[in-house]
Amino acid sequence: MIPTTTTIFRMNFENYPELRNELRVKAAKKIFDKMSDNEKEGKNKSEWAKEQIEIWNSEEDDYIPEEYANYIRMTDKKRDKLIESYENKKNMKETIKIRKFNEKEEAKRIKKEAKEAEKEAKKIAKEAEKEAKKIAKEAEKEAKRQENELEKAQKKAEKANKK
Repeated sequence: MIPTTTTIFRMNFENYPELRNELRVKAAKKIFDKMSDNEKEGKNKSEWAKEQIEIWNSEEDDYIPEEYANYIRMTDKKRDKLIESYENKKNMKETIKIRKFNEKEEAKRIKKEAKEAEKEAKKIAKEAEKEAKKIAKEAEKEAKRQENELEKAQKKAEKANKK
């Protein structure tokens, strides 16, 4: 059996289904660009490319008609460079995703720490208020005690003056 363009394409990008799809969309867009203005009239390039891919998929997964094979043909060197570029892009996206996740986690941690610090500050303020009330109450008791002692001393002094 002679391998078809689709089979070779699938083998060349076996582990890269997203890349295969990207290449097929690019091929479909190139086809659109080569169409006459009358054929293009009222059509959106991206929408037309998606529809074309759906038509090709109804034939076979990853299918590319032989007449458009030249749009996806490339040298091994170019293919390897494309895969490397795709991997780098994919790794960059993953790195950005991880960085964003870490930033979110750090923000959550900081928010949690701030909430705990606020809670601790409220607790300390409440304890300080309690302590202040206690001191005020003790001061009030002491003032009453001294007032009572003063009254007793005055009464003693009055009694002593009467004698």
